[in-house]
Amino acid sequence: MSDNLEPASSQFAQPVPGDMGTPAIHPVQPPLSLTDFLDEESAPPVVDTSLVSNDESLPAFVRSRQSLGPGLGEAIGWTAGVFGSHLLLSIGLVLVISIVSAIYLVSTEGIKDPKQLEQRLAMDSMGSLGNTILVCGEQWLMVGLTIVAVWLRMGKQTTRQLNLDLPHPYQLLIVTCLVLPLGGIADLSYRLASIPWDFLKNQSDLFAQLDQVNMVEQMQTMTASIPLPLLILAISVSPAISEELVFRGLLVRGLLARWGVWSTMLISSFLFALIHFHPLHVMAVFPIGMALFWIYYTTRNFWLPMWLHLLNNLCSILVMRWQGSLEEVLENADTMQLVVQSGIALLGTSIALWLLHKNRTRYVNATGEEWNPPAAPMSSPPVQLGFQRQVNVVGIPLFVISAGLTALLLIAQIGSMIETTPPIER
Repeated sequence: MSDNLEPASSQFAQPVPGDMGTPAIHPVQPPLSLTDFLDEESAPPVVDTSLVSNDESLPAFVRSRQSLGPGLGEAIGWTAGVFGSHLLLSIGLVLVISIVSAIYLVSTEGIKDPKQLEQRLAMDSMGSLGNTILVCGEQWLMVGLTIVAVWLRMGKQTTRQLNLDLPHPYQLLIVTCLVLPLGGIADLSYRLASIPWDFLKNQSDLFAQLDQVNMVEQMQTMTASIPLPLLILAISVSPAISEELVFRGLLVRGLLARWGVWSTMLISSFLFALIHFHPLHVMAVFPIGMALFWIYYTTRNFWLPMWLHLLNNLCSILVMRWQGSLEEVLENADTMQLVVQSGIALLGTSIALWLLHKNRTRYVNATGEEWNPPAAPMSSPPVQLGFQRQVNVVGIPLFVISAGLTALLLIAQIGSMIETTPPIER
């Protein structure tokens, strides 16, 4: 299929990763075919009217919005969709589990009385096996649903728009060292937010009732009997895929084209935090969302924010499995220890984020021109255009310091887990 396109202007303003001031001007070769190079249609950074795609392989309801990605209104809709999908999938699985359990009880125990059957279902249908099916099934179904929905929205250029190139090893190391310091920032945010929250819930019944809707605590209770390998797949791997596809892979592209770097960081991080619902968890997740955006923006690689998301969830699972809930961990923590660890976390996070900025990914061709299309800021360029990935490996001494700070936090965390582990009875 060949589409006749008007030649793009030889130059237009394009934000370069790390340059937050006046956009640099870089010439860009116009696309050769809308089918092959849909991402490369040039557009100004701020667009008032949607671009139209002639790619008939895309669903009709997507074509008019394909070029830029979701705006703010659609981003809010995707956030509501994620929350609603989790809710509907959970309700559906509960109904399926209840029906199967009822059939089993009637066929094996011969229960005929509806009230007796209802009592048995209340006791048995959501036991260990039921909780495993509910938690794991809901998360895995959500991954499949998200992949289909994002693919329908982004079209057949999805993999290149997301940029699924192998991550640069140095950037991978920096992101790995960011996990524990960033977790310390999240814990600090949670602790600081709990001060006004405790006051509000003591003053108002509405806030007190909202405080009871703590899905993280409910999830911890439900997952206590789930085998650790299944729990890691369900709570660590699955959300890292589904949530990153939506909040970084899809939403960031459209918001960047319209709102710029800093506004997109705040908007996407807030929407990402909102799906965790409870106000304290929203405050704890918000800085994590900002870091995930920064990783994606500076590295231009989808695997790296997903990797940090996965490791962060994995650390949370291990802490909850061996130490209890975050609330219990913070209540039992020594104040001076928290101050010291928070300081280390702030320093470690700052160093890692600065290193990502200094070692950001650039795509440059032989003449020194950079690949930065406003409508596809994270996409990998087509091979035919001759752009090559460049990452400046700088700041190694600071990286060693960052790794050392991460090691200190790891030692402190392991020490806390050992202290809270009950002794083995002989």
